[in-house]
Amino acid sequence: MTVIHLSILTIAAAVAVAAISSPSAQAAMTPSPIVITACVIQQAGPFRTSGIQISYKNTYTSPATKVKFFVDYRGQRDIIVDKGTFSPGVKISHEFEDFSGQVWEGSTPDYCMPIYIKFENGSIWEVSSQGG
Repeated sequence: MTVIHLSILTIAAAVAVAAISSPSAQAAMTPSPIVITACVIQQAGPFRTSGIQISYKNTYTSPATKVKFFVDYRGQRDIIVDKGTFSPGVKISHEFEDFSGQVWEGSTPDYCMPIYIKFENGSIWEVSSQGG
């Protein structure tokens, strides 16, 4: 599993619309085919965070190989990238070091959502800033 950290300022404005690289798959996958079941900021002691745990399930028919999540925790924004083979219907739960060492302000981030998914069959689902 590889984790890549990127800063982002404008992605929250683009989360409402999704696009897919294959027009025939677009109608079937307009809602995200990755369903987040839990997104929890971990606590380290009374005042600090120790990372984030994201649990999710792939609802598409092909295994996902790369998933990018946009997370906003009290104004701190990050894109978390999870790589591997994520089979359909299997619960995935991974911990990431993102948001470690910050002031603890509760376990629920303001935003936690998939913004890009690449599948083994070549299909790609992503949030679009172009309005569709």
